[in-house]
Amino acid sequence: MVAVRRMVGAAALLVSACQAPAAHPVDGGPGTGDGQAGAPGGGAPGAGGAAGALGGAPGAGGAAGAVGGAPGDCLGGASGEPTLTTDPWPTSCLSFYGRFPASACLLTGPSASTGFGTPAMSGEMISATLNGLPRSFSSSFDVSFADPTGVRIFGYGDDGELGLSAFPAAPGRYDCPNAEIDFGDVWPGSRATNTATSSSCCTIEVTAAGGVGEPIVGTFSGILLNESLNVWVNVEAGSFRVIRPSPPDAAAD
Repeated sequence: MVAVRRMVGAAALLVSACQAPAAHPVDGGPGTGDGQAGAPGGGAPGAGGAAGALGGAPGAGGAAGAVGGAPGDCLGGASGEPTLTTDPWPTSCLSFYGRFPASACLLTGPSASTGFGTPAMSGEMISATLNGLPRSFSSSFDVSFADPTGVRIFGYGDDGELGLSAFPAAPGRYDCPNAEIDFGDVWPGSRATNTATSSSCCTIEVTAAGGVGEPIVGTFSGILLNESLNVWVNVEAGSFRVIRPSPPDAAAD
């Protein structure tokens, strides 16, 4: 009986030795590469690496591509921004220097402009919607009146500065190119070149114009172009109220 058991055991070992080893999946290893960086201004993340070979563990995905443009750099036009239109102004208001709508980054503070001008008096304000973003320029002002068409009003705030100029201090509607609207976001880097100016598509309407110490009030809108960054700004629902200052020679007396 012992001999039979030994023979059976030996046969089992022999059969086991002759069998092919069990198949084990080979790890496919990591993915084939990192994702590519996004385009400046908000490109999509790059694709991950390919999966591992069949039977192995999936390969590690490549790193997602970085969104283009360092924080505060603002380059890259309108990538990633909502679709904007020039309404109610026609697209003919644009030129080569207005291929993209300005991004929110270019229309948002902080801005060094807050230190300009003189502090706002009670009731003074300038506000407008820039490419769909409500903005206020009411921290301080630089206001001058030089008749007959030399009114110049600049308001400053955390989101930059906005100026209205070249129109008379009298009720009425004044259109570009005789009138002018300007926007600037003063800050180091690419935003330092962010100055947009009206060309032929803007209007300033003065609804009230008092004497020295009294308010001048009105509304404005238009399309501004930035040649340096190749972007445009649609200015909507603009309004202003500032106090007419004394003439410079009167202040000297």
